Amino acid sequence: MKKIFTLFAALTISAGAFAQIPNASFESWTTSGSANNPDGWGNLNATTGSFMFYTCEKGTTGAPDGSAFIKLTSKSVPLTTSVAPAVAVTGNLAVDLAAGTYDISGGFAWSTRSANLTGKWQHMGSGSDHGRIIVAFSKWNTAT
Repeated sequence: MKKIFTLFAALTISAGAFAQIPNASFESWTTSGSANNPDGWGNLNATTGSFMFYTCEKGTTGAPDGSAFIKLTSKSVPLTTSVAPAVAVTGNLAVDLAAGTYDISGGFAWSTRSANLTGKWQHMGSGSDHGRIIVAFSKWNTAT
């Protein structure tokens, strides 16, 4: 079953915080093989590209802010019953589609206490598909 999750994101938290989020407006992209990936954001394209499809794509038509946005689409993995989820993370994403495991590492330093998190997104769900934006903070101890 094909699930579609489209995210129009232009995160603007505050003038100072905006500069901290890498490629927050999704304007910068790098081509790797036949995939086009947003700079500073991990996604499944390296994994799904071997199946000749991509879950993370650059959108330009109707961009809410600027000239581009990130379009994430969950897709069925050929010859399996698995679905490759539409996901993008700051930092690195390691995935094993067969085992259904995901490992996120990295991210970026956040040194301000912003009062708001604002942005734009659109979700076109199907069945029990749930669109989510998750922000997780952790305190990093450089000594340990």
